[in-house]
Amino acid sequence: MTNLTQKVWRLIDADPSLRTDIARGVINSRALAKYILEQIEEPASLNAVISAVRRYRPEERAPNTISAAIKTLKGTTISSKSGIAGILLEKDPDTERLLPKVFALVKISRSEVLRIVQANKAILIVIDEKNLDKVKKIFPPSKIKRVERGLAEINLELDEKSWETPGIVAAISAELAARGINLEEFMSCMPEILMLFKEQYLMKAHEVLYELVRKNGK
Repeated sequence: MTNLTQKVWRLIDADPSLRTDIARGVINSRALAKYILEQIEEPASLNAVISAVRRYRPEERAPNTISAAIKTLKGTTISSKSGIAGILLEKDPDTERLLPKVFALVKISRSEVLRIVQANKAILIVIDEKNLDKVKKIFPPSKIKRVERGLAEINLELDEKSWETPGIVAAISAELAARGINLEEFMSCMPEILMLFKEQYLMKAHEVLYELVRKNGK
């Protein structure tokens, strides 16, 4: 095996999307070779790279975790909701003291949205946009770092086999990124995965995930 072939194969090995598409047989070898030529720091002919690409065998390389994960997605339930907002708060004792008031305001029993994510320096509250102004009034303006309207949420409810399989998150995020869809937030409460997008991406994201689950999860 030549040094060039090794470089080409290592580059493909490191990219789950490329490995998956090669395994599916949907990659144009010439187009991929042109892309690889731009990535490798070595003078090489296009034909030599095309040859290396065509000799790449995903099944003989490291196990394709992404492809294996996708196959477990059959049976996943997809639901979506628009009209979502996010409030990013400063994390400090004052904010912590006021948080219980949010639970009293949002009617979870009526399926109103309430997601709270705590990080080291901030707290994110995700709610229905209709509750945004009421929730904002709970906190002093100085504690509110950012407010974002016009979000949408997609919920994937996995079966047990899926959420115990390595590569599920990578498979989903790689597919969305490959279609140019920006993921605003990613949360999980297994067996559910929750994703936030700008509302303009909702239909496209739903189509991509539906295709991933229904077409490839076989």
